[in-house]
Amino acid sequence: MKYANGAVLEALHLARHRQIPWHKRPPVFTSLQALRLVRTVAQQPPVDTRNYTPIQIAELTDKGREEAVRLEARSLTPEWEQERHADYVGDAVTSF
Repeated sequence: MKYANGAVLEALHLARHRQIPWHKRPPVFTSLQALRLVRTVAQQPPVDTRNYTPIQIAELTDKGREEAVRLEARSLTPEWEQERHADYVGDAVTSF
């Protein structure tokens, strides 16, 4: 996967807030799905909506939530400026 840590963290935040329709997803989401950090689910319709066509959206998995927490913790460290631009390697990165 050739995405920076910062891009992965941003994508996980977007998925957490359910802001990514699957048909409009950035390429990083396909990689995150392969790593089982996100999955697709049908968006729930608003209560008073008729003729609603459900769309698939990205949703964090449990593993994705854990990874978001880990990256958020790393983002608070002095090393984050360098790590943010480094290639994402998942949980292979050790915490200091």
